[in-house]
Amino acid sequence: MIEIQEVNELLDKLDQQIDSNIPITVFSTELSPGESLVKYLKEHKQKKYSEIAKALNRDQRTIWCMYNRIKDEKLEITQTQHTIPISTFSQRKLSILEHVVSHLKKQNLTTKQISQILNKKPSTIATVEFRARRKQ
Repeated sequence: MIEIQEVNELLDKLDQQIDSNIPITVFSTELSPGESLVKYLKEHKQKKYSEIAKALNRDQRTIWCMYNRIKDEKLEITQTQHTIPISTFSQRKLSILEHVVSHLKKQNLTTKQISQILNKKPSTIATVEFRARRKQ
């Protein structure tokens, strides 16, 4: 028989997997990609500063400062089929936006499509993509 503790551990793992994907539209706001991500995790996923810091491989104080700077800003998230695993952002080699653009490029989206999803200029997306490729 399966013990209650084993069931609880499996449920915790399942919850983490479900929570591990971030909708791409989080990054289509006026906030910086980092600010948008922190605000989403804090307000929509009810994560603690320490949990956000651990997931993003950042200092907890940085997360706290970032959130307190933008906590009064509005973050609207629209439905999308595109998500990105939160684990992607723990790799600090690329910026958050570079990770997002690289992820969408791997899904065979064009620069124009990505610019529309992220509400950014196509030239910005092209520049971010170029920088990400150069760093990889």
